[in-house]
Amino acid sequence: MSFTILRSIFQIFNVFNYVIEQCLLTSGKFRQLANDLFLENLCL
Repeated sequence: MSFTILRSIFQIFNVFNYVIEQCLLTSGKFRQLANDLFLENLCL
């Protein structure tokens, strides 16, 4: 019984971790894109 609870908690934690990772990756890409656009406009 407790093993099942632990396993489900672990799975939830994994999903949570994955979501945070994806959010960080996405924000990183957006930041990179914003930097590129800013530099492009600066150079023009």
